[in-house]
Amino acid sequence: MRARFILLILGFGMLCKPVDTHNPGILYSNEWWETTFVRCITGELEACVPGPKITGALVSKYISNSSGAINITSLNWTSDSTGTYTVLTGSTNCSNGTVLDSGAVTAGVNNLLTIDAMDIPIGNTYLRICVIDDEDGDLGSGIFNIIRDDTAPSVDTNPINGIYNSSKNVSIVCSDTGGAGCSKIAYVTDSSTPDIQGDTGTINVGTQYTSPINVAANTSTTFKFVARDKSGNVSTVYTSTVATDTQTPTSTSINPSNGAAGIPVSPGSITIQFAEPMDTSLTMSMTTEINDGTNWVAAYNSYTMFDWADPQTLVITISWVYFPESSSIRWTIPSSSLKDLAGNSMTQTGIFSTGIGSTPSGTQTYTGPTQNPTYTADYTTYDSSTGLTWKTCWEGISGATCGAGTRTEMPWYQAIDGCAYLNSIHGTGIGYAQRQNWRLPTADELFSLVEGSSNPFINTTAFPNPVATATWTASRGVTNTPYPQFARTIVFAYGIYNEFDKTISYAVHCVSD
Repeated sequence: MRARFILLILGFGMLCKPVDTHNPGILYSNEWWETTFVRCITGELEACVPGPKITGALVSKYISNSSGAINITSLNWTSDSTGTYTVLTGSTNCSNGTVLDSGAVTAGVNNLLTIDAMDIPIGNTYLRICVIDDEDGDLGSGIFNIIRDDTAPSVDTNPINGIYNSSKNVSIVCSDTGGAGCSKIAYVTDSSTPDIQGDTGTINVGTQYTSPINVAANTSTTFKFVARDKSGNVSTVYTSTVATDTQTPTSTSINPSNGAAGIPVSPGSITIQFAEPMDTSLTMSMTTEINDGTNWVAAYNSYTMFDWADPQTLVITISWVYFPESSSIRWTIPSSSLKDLAGNSMTQTGIFSTGIGSTPSGTQTYTGPTQNPTYTADYTTYDSSTGLTWKTCWEGISGATCGAGTRTEMPWYQAIDGCAYLNSIHGTGIGYAQRQNWRLPTADELFSLVEGSSNPFINTTAFPNPVATATWTASRGVTNTPYPQFARTIVFAYGIYNEFDKTISYAVHCVSD
């Protein structure tokens, strides 16, 4: 008897199917069927016997409440049984949810249900059509999926708008976040404006995109494009210009010009004009060399500033502030710092020679040492006869009486850059004693401090604890040959000009205009 009961239950399970959730287009898995069997036995389902079968199809699975899109869709459906029907949304079975439509149904007769986007929520919605058979009261249902997407797609080219250094096959790529998915893209490469009709998908203006479009080397193509998703939402019209440039950039002018002679020592700047817009976002660097009569020798320029006045004009302020006197200078900007917008690189080099700066005159009239009111460790001495402001202490020495520290000595190729750090010592745009043009003085400027009749030949009230031995200047040698191998110094122990090989280390005293 027990065995017969078990067989009866199993047989009943084989007949059981969830007619209230049945979609004829979906096959039941073993796991799903086993779960359904349990639900039938426990009474969770409303009906576990075969009921009316509903079949049908949507004109459009995708719908939108946006103007011009597919705002309405239709569901054509039939039932194999005569009875009454109810159309529900947001339901888990035929006993709950929101009623969209109801009425009588005749077996085998086509029924048309019109669905307005405003009647369903955004996202995935399942329409459940429930039919009760008039003859025996059996219940059956069918489920149909609708997606409401009110968001227009976005679209762009790949590669994106820009200039490239090789020919490009340009793809137009649609992205839809609303759930419907992209339908088609229309584009033009002339002055017209592409247009797609949202509800029908008809391309009124333009060509349907199907495959990448080639932009040949050293040409430019402007694309205008628009995309439509499956719900009929149409994007705005986008524009992307893809240009290709495989040519190395060039400069049209350099100041000082290449090979120029007698260039003024001030201002110590170089201006380059380029033939095309350049990439102004790159990290800039340059090397500077000064000829020693035989070889080009690297000279420090640690605080050089690069300013793009516009994408085709580069202004370089070398950290020396003034060029050294009577010197042949070679500068080079590497290819890593100079690229056009397509990424083509170039190296820029220039050579020029400088003249002689002005000679100060007048009897020294000093004010100082003066303590800066904001940066109280900064002391300066001003000479009204020359208009020059001096850092009171030599480099490496500090304090009101220049009694702290030890003087710093360095080779001339480093000394010409030895004052540059003062121009940003307290931050950009501030500088030592709130001045931003500290530099190594010329020989005549430094010699203008010489006075008196004994060692040291300088006013020790204005310049306490001076360095009596040689101090470098930004002036080339004039006595020893080859002249460019030497630089002039002032020796305050004797109050004289002197000159030494540039590789020897001596003291530095900084000046500001």
